[in-house]
Amino acid sequence: MGLIDRKGNEIIECIYNEITGLPNKEHYLVKRGNYSGLIKTDGSQLLFPKFDKIIPLENGDYRVQKRGKWGIYDSNGINIIPDIYDELYYDKQNKQYVGMTTGKKSTEPIAKYL
Repeated sequence: MGLIDRKGNEIIECIYNEITGLPNKEHYLVKRGNYSGLIKTDGSQLLFPKFDKIIPLENGDYRVQKRGKWGIYDSNGINIIPDIYDELYYDKQNKQYVGMTTGKKSTEPIAKYL
């Protein structure tokens, strides 16, 4: 699959198995083989398809899973929480992410929710 605009110009190269528009209307979730990535609406690549899962968050960031480990990327494609956690969730009460590795809960906040 790929995408063209109304004038027939190629926006996204025809190399993906799946292309899904996201609620923020700024990015597309693409799937190539078994891996997911993100492409901007202008066709430039935000995150290369190397992730097992990409989940959009309410604040515009993305929760990603790679080789079974979770992390967070911002809407500019910058890794703000490394993908090293077995579990990663948002603690609404304390307004921070909490990560767990091999059954051990982190004692320090990972990052404040933006």
